[in-house]
Amino acid sequence: MELSTDTRTLVEREGYRGVLSVPIFIKGEPYGGLSVYWWQPHPVSKAEIEVMTALGGQAAIAIDNARLFADERSGRASSPLCWKSTRRSACSPRPIRC
Repeated sequence: MELSTDTRTLVEREGYRGVLSVPIFIKGEPYGGLSVYWWQPHPVSKAEIEVMTALGGQAAIAIDNARLFADERSGRASSPLCWKSTRRSACSPRPIRC
């Protein structure tokens, strides 16, 4: 992942001497990035790349789940009767239509 010119300028201005950035993809689309900075020159190891890549993947899952949860809540907020019916249907032997 290449640093943008603005990010590179910020990194240099802050005095960081090492950086590792990994992309965050959600459903195959780029969403953002996760970065780690070092004050001293730091050769990045394969293990550090693997850990950061795993963290980026976990971050993508958490972000997507939060988005899905918010979407679901906003849908329920617009139809509270359907939500109440759905909650009761978990205990009901027959399905309740909204």
